[in-house]
Amino acid sequence: MPEPEIVHHKLSVIIKPPQGALEATDTLLVKNVQKKLECYIGKRFFITAAQQKERELPFKIIEEEAAATGISKKYQIEQINPEHEEITIQWTGKIDKFEGYRVSVIRADLVELSGFCGWFPTIKPSSQMEEFTYELEIKLPNNWPVVIAPGKKEMSRKSGHYRFDYLARTIQDILICASPELVKHSKGKIAYIMPDWSKKKVEHLLNDYCMVVEQCEQLFGEMLPDCGGTAIISPRKNGAEWGFERGNLWIVGENFAKYWLEKDKTVKGLTKSFAAHESIHAWFGVGVKFAEDWLAEAITQYLEVIITSLIYHEKDLPQNYFNWYKERILQAKKQEDRAIANFSIIENTYVYWYCKGSWVFWDLEGTIGRKKILDFFASLFKKYARRKIDYKIFKVEAETFFERDFSSFFDSWFLETGFEPKFR
Repeated sequence: MPEPEIVHHKLSVIIKPPQGALEATDTLLVKNVQKKLECYIGKRFFITAAQQKERELPFKIIEEEAAATGISKKYQIEQINPEHEEITIQWTGKIDKFEGYRVSVIRADLVELSGFCGWFPTIKPSSQMEEFTYELEIKLPNNWPVVIAPGKKEMSRKSGHYRFDYLARTIQDILICASPELVKHSKGKIAYIMPDWSKKKVEHLLNDYCMVVEQCEQLFGEMLPDCGGTAIISPRKNGAEWGFERGNLWIVGENFAKYWLEKDKTVKGLTKSFAAHESIHAWFGVGVKFAEDWLAEAITQYLEVIITSLIYHEKDLPQNYFNWYKERILQAKKQEDRAIANFSIIENTYVYWYCKGSWVFWDLEGTIGRKKILDFFASLFKKYARRKIDYKIFKVEAETFFERDFSSFFDSWFLETGFEPKFR
């Protein structure tokens, strides 16, 4: 089987402005920006003087007006100077639409922390989910290694290669960049960002990602074509313990891999962290949306452990993992004992939403078995794919499927404090 071609790319940034005139409440900031501004010729926008340093720019001031933050100058691009310094474009305020590809971002402060915000149109931190549609190509420095997958192939894991049969339905190619900065991405593609990873690790990651998708499709049904099209995974060596996806933007912290890394299973640790959890959201969290984020994370964290054990053929992994979660839950409980549902998304929810939340279904296994739970999730996906449900509907569906009322069981786990397993 031929090796993937190693190529080098020099890409450019093209960010198209919204269609039509910008409202006065929308502000376009200019800083450090790229050379390619042809698409802005003739476009009008505001630059707030309080946020703009005095310097020569290839823009003409159209008018000025007073603003709370200083004098707001209305600019129009008159010409492009190819020798001009590179700049970055940033919008603030609500903009409904950019031309190009769709990316949904929640908690933009986390995006900024991830280390590549300078390449995106930066969004002010908000607990609300903002949707942006834009076209973005990224300029990469010379000598950044980029691996382009050769297309739809069937490759066996035994040969040390990766499989593309399950990727081909939703992506056109795979782009891998050995840099924590940013990578060219677009609708219908999946990209992993990895700092100084070896080619072998890259191949294993791709292979195991395919295995996660394949396993999920066998259990729950085929991945929806627009629920996993683009993935960006940004390791943060000194980052907090978090990860998230929204729409086509997936981000994880490197500390997720701690358990595996400590056991000297580097590839599996990175694969599990970067591929399993966020990929499973294509079924639960994105495929089936939940009104309560904590419910989506509880389900996904449980499935992360179970599916990882299946693809790696490690039967003891769930028991080991949930024992580890139990230790973390009991330790956190000494500091703050709150109900899972009482945490908001902007708080440090990992131990409660993820560890304790996943324990709900681990505990439930003790009375009805794992297969019954997985079959229930499959029925949930089949019935509610592309729809949103809430906790109340979830409990009704569970009662119908299991032919048993688990309402008080779920309430005791999600709505009450403490840690008291019923069946484990």
